[in-house]
Amino acid sequence: MRISTKYKFVFFSNPKTGSESVRKILDPYSDIKDSKATKDSPLDSHVSPREVKVFFQEKGWAYDDYFKFVFVRNPWAKMVSLYQMLYSGKPTKMLVAGSWSDQLKDRLKKLKQQYLTSKPTFSDWLLSLNEQSASEDLDLWHKYGTYSLDRFATDDRGELLVDKVIRLEDINQDLIPTLIHIGIPNAESVVIEQINHRQYNRYTTYYDEASIAFVTKRFAYDIENFGYTFGE
Repeated sequence: MRISTKYKFVFFSNPKTGSESVRKILDPYSDIKDSKATKDSPLDSHVSPREVKVFFQEKGWAYDDYFKFVFVRNPWAKMVSLYQMLYSGKPTKMLVAGSWSDQLKDRLKKLKQQYLTSKPTFSDWLLSLNEQSASEDLDLWHKYGTYSLDRFATDDRGELLVDKVIRLEDINQDLIPTLIHIGIPNAESVVIEQINHRQYNRYTTYYDEASIAFVTKRFAYDIENFGYTFGE
């Protein structure tokens, strides 16, 4: 999440949609950045538009005066990316600069996943999501990362709380015009870097018929509204 009171934008970090690359671009122009959420502030990395709207109301700010945007991603690829992140054994990147206590807890969790816990197959992990509660380990990701965009970015009536949704697959042609629109200086020359990228086999190799059907149903909103198909 990034907020600029000068340029009047809010960028929301929909989990596993390339948000870190965009946050880096927006850092110099953002006066409010995410951190670990506390009881006084909900502004963690993947805070939702609904939560930020409440935050704005408490501050007396006009939410509708800000240009709000978010990314979406092919859901079948997104779920493979999330699986790889959860079971990579690598430290969670957003906690690298956090407190020593948070870093230690995160590292112990990752070591447990890597060496003490049997890694489930992708299909077993995916199909288990319906039975999982928002546990401590999966709270943030289970809350938003394993659901379609409407879970993250709509209100109680199903209305989007953002002004623009960009497909991650279209970032190279759609991000720069968006940066120009919000007034980022020299936006035309911005270089879009790929950050926090993990190497693994093409996402289609992880799926069988059951897991394809699971994602098709769970991410129906993204598939219907943003034209995603399996294998693209």
